[in-house]
Amino acid sequence: MASRLKNDACALAHRFLLKLAISWSNLSTSISSFSQVLPQSIFFKYVDTLKSKYGLNRLAKRIVRWFNDTCANGKDFDYRFTGKDSRMFLHNFLFLISTLEGQAKSQQAKQIIHIHAYLCLCLRNAVSLFSRINISDEEVSELKTHCRNFYRGYCLYFHVNPTVWSLGNVVPRHTQEMKMRYGLGLGLNSMEGREAKHIAIAKYCANTAFLFRWEQVFRHEYISLIWLRQQGYNAKVNTTTTSSYIPKRVCTNNPEFCNCGLNKPVSDNVCRFCSDEFRRMIKESIEKCKVIEV
Repeated sequence: MASRLKNDACALAHRFLLKLAISWSNLSTSISSFSQVLPQSIFFKYVDTLKSKYGLNRLAKRIVRWFNDTCANGKDFDYRFTGKDSRMFLHNFLFLISTLEGQAKSQQAKQIIHIHAYLCLCLRNAVSLFSRINISDEEVSELKTHCRNFYRGYCLYFHVNPTVWSLGNVVPRHTQEMKMRYGLGLGLNSMEGREAKHIAIAKYCANTAFLFRWEQVFRHEYISLIWLRQQGYNAKVNTTTTSSYIPKRVCTNNPEFCNCGLNKPVSDNVCRFCSDEFRRMIKESIEKCKVIEV
């Protein structure tokens, strides 16, 4: 449940940003395919950022295909995020938002940008906590705060759907119950292992004969997972770290990056987003459950 909810929340946040990129690009009605979009357009830069800084070529291709089919005037973009997509989005969401920043000319547009930046940060911190197998009581308390802020932000400035409601209300309580009953977090119920297994099986099937496919797949799996390790090869077992959704540049306290993941001057404590007056106003409005007046 938690892994699917995380992917849906990331897809929702990305969908909002994509709509901003398209609406702020002011694309001509004569444009019927992505190949006609100018490189100076915010929409083009948005898709290019997904490829260059995210490595999410599959997502970028789906956006291009969707735009070619609908010209962004028909069906809303619909894409099922995977665990990898969500992780890469949460690691680098501010690179996407900074791409949109240059087009935010009015005060209202700047406010929207900073609201998205703060809510994505709340989402990243919440996902990092509820995806853990081992979690402390202090971290459960932190999780409640991040989920509450995420839920309140959508209540105040956007709209609440089942994904937002579940993440804001169900996840903190379910995590607390798991902690009280088993002493562990929601990461115990993660379904991402199945995704990794399906990817591995697809690789094993790549060079197999159709008549003997499953025999060869099981043989490959046995050799990779058991026999090679018994022989001393591939002995290191990959483990999920407690900060897998926090980028390494943040975990290592790199002075060139802010806690949100965006680059900053070494002499500054936080980046331009986190130090902006809009950020202070948004945090205050969410704490007081009151929409700010710009």
